[in-house]
Amino acid sequence: MNHLLDAVGDEREHLETIFKRASTDGDFRRRLLSDPRGSVKEATGVDLPASYKFQFVETPPGVDVLIPLPELIDDEVALSEEELESVAGGWCCGCSACTAGCSTCSAVSSVEVE
Repeated sequence: MNHLLDAVGDEREHLETIFKRASTDGDFRRRLLSDPRGSVKEATGVDLPASYKFQFVETPPGVDVLIPLPELIDDEVALSEEELESVAGGWCCGCSACTAGCSTCSAVSSVEVE
């Protein structure tokens, strides 16, 4: 999820809880900026995994909208031909049974499709 408008269900409720409290509680707001993970757990009871990276930012005075920039693509880091092939060919389950691609992989072809 990249934006509140994309959130659904519990995610949206949690964000609304956090935003509502952050708009009226200055101490909580400061904790969101300094300890976002602990503050989210405090407000919602949700313990986000350490691998999930996020941060809260304040909108500076006079700014109507903050627009996050996409990640910078490093021209020095390019995909190898093998990596391009695997991406262009579609999804692969990565099992060692793949010899002719996942469309004929024994692991995938044995799965029933409803």
